[in-house]
Amino acid sequence: MITAKIIKNSVIVNKFLVIFITLSIAASVFCSNVALGYGESRYRAVRSSNTYATLAFANINEKNIPQLEYIEDNYGYDIGSALYITKTAEKTYVIGWNGYDTASNWFPHMSGRFFNEKEYEQAENVVYISENIYTSLNGEKKIALGDTTFDMIGYGWIIGNNFSSMIDSSSPQKVFDLNVSGSDCKFYILPYNTYVKEGYNTELILMRFNGLSRAELEKACSIIQKDFSEYAVTLSPKNSDEVLVENKSSSAFIGGILLLIVWLGMINLVWEWLGATKQIAYVYMCCGLSKNRMKFAVVSEIFLLFAVGGIIAVIVQLLLKDLLATLGAGYMPRAGEVVIAVLLSFLITLLASIGKLKGMFETKRTVE
Repeated sequence: MITAKIIKNSVIVNKFLVIFITLSIAASVFCSNVALGYGESRYRAVRSSNTYATLAFANINEKNIPQLEYIEDNYGYDIGSALYITKTAEKTYVIGWNGYDTASNWFPHMSGRFFNEKEYEQAENVVYISENIYTSLNGEKKIALGDTTFDMIGYGWIIGNNFSSMIDSSSPQKVFDLNVSGSDCKFYILPYNTYVKEGYNTELILMRFNGLSRAELEKACSIIQKDFSEYAVTLSPKNSDEVLVENKSSSAFIGGILLLIVWLGMINLVWEWLGATKQIAYVYMCCGLSKNRMKFAVVSEIFLLFAVGGIIAVIVQLLLKDLLATLGAGYMPRAGEVVIAVLLSFLITLLASIGKLKGMFETKRTVE
């Protein structure tokens, strides 16, 4: 009777503590996950920017120009924009713009608007220009390029570096000088169909890919290079993996601090739980269960609490994903990161509880 009463009372206390410990673990892992998710969100936003996700095509063969649609259809990539560039005079460029990107994907938009779908499809005579051209127009809205007059619809702060910084020094292209900013360069941007209609000869192509890691972009470059062997296809000189490391390091540090703050409160609950489990463990050992098996059972239960807490944290984060997206943390951390966070907190908890665990199995108490 006394043994049964001891177990019953200890089990009741144990259950309440298990609930609080599990929720505390979930809270600590959730804080860590949100911080890591913020780092992941920042990385994903950057890795698809033109600075990190552009392939440059030089040595253009006019009979076999790589089209945005061909590469998307044949390789399954999502391309935000393909810029077909012609140098018409010293420091003067005409660009055929294909894709759904807006001006702000490549340079700061200043006034007016960018192309609409109708202007793309029907090859209308509209042009978007660099700010230095606009200042010379004195309010004029018509621009002559060759024998064609175009309607100026908008302008932006466009310099050579907006494009040349995406070209690796190994590229044989001669369109841009990679060593100067090109702040005095003039740019006329046309819808791609208009560019083709006007008969411009493409000298350089820049394509911005969406959602690719550096390794995936390198693979895409290799595959496309094989298909267009006469071209020199090069990667953006800047590596998004460096951004990943930087963002993950800072977010892991912040996440670790948040996890530690919650953990400091949770460890006391773990110690209380071990104290409540001590009675149960002693009774089971008196009934013949070996000390090693009991140790394994207790450690396994602690691990199970962390596993369940980690799962709860992930579920809550998924449910709050849209809300977290408004705070810049809309992406989930990677599975390996969640596992590492849970395992580290579990191991730290075990280390902090060694004294309590030893006392649990070295007791000389008797059951009366």
